[in-house]
Amino acid sequence: MHNSEDIENYLEIRSSNLNYYVVLNSIFNFQDKKIERSQSVDSEYFKSYEHARRHAFSMIRKFGQFEGVEFRGSNF
Repeated sequence: MHNSEDIENYLEIRSSNLNYYVVLNSIFNFQDKKIERSQSVDSEYFKSYEHARRHAFSMIRKFGQFEGVEFRGSNF
């Protein structure tokens, strides 16, 4: 992507088939539109929201690629 004025990244919990997982959302802001991209941070699934939330905070603390990334909760 080129000519993006701003890129915003944050972690979020998603739910699928009674499982929870952590995704990294990236929002690319252009002059007249926004493009959002979501991808799972790993292949781990959790039975409870709380376990997924702890995993997200663990990812922020332990791995440099998520350092400084905000955690925003869930999409539901």
